[in-house]
Amino acid sequence: MFDKFIGIGFIIVALKVLFIQDWRGNWIDYRFSNNYIYMFLGISLLVIGITWLYSAFKSTKPKPQAEHTICPTCKQTYNFTDLKDGKCPTCDIDTIEIEHYYKDNPFKEDEKE
Repeated sequence: MFDKFIGIGFIIVALKVLFIQDWRGNWIDYRFSNNYIYMFLGISLLVIGITWLYSAFKSTKPKPQAEHTICPTCKQTYNFTDLKDGKCPTCDIDTIEIEHYYKDNPFKEDEKE
């Protein structure tokens, strides 16, 4: 959450430098006169702010993988890490998470090992 405020802060300072051509802080007092260094500084701060804001909103949470899967055709169970692209090696079709399989087929619960 704090990263979002940092990105917004960079963008605000960049817009201030670009449009007002002035940078004032507690310990820094710059005035850009007739040179174009403010454009370089403003655009750099803007790019940093947008990049920071993008990385703050970008989701980095990995999708949880199913640990155990079952083939709906041959009823063989597999560890998800042993499969290639989540497909059954025998039938070459997508496997289903065991929890979802038994939730959708409650009558198969008796067959569960």
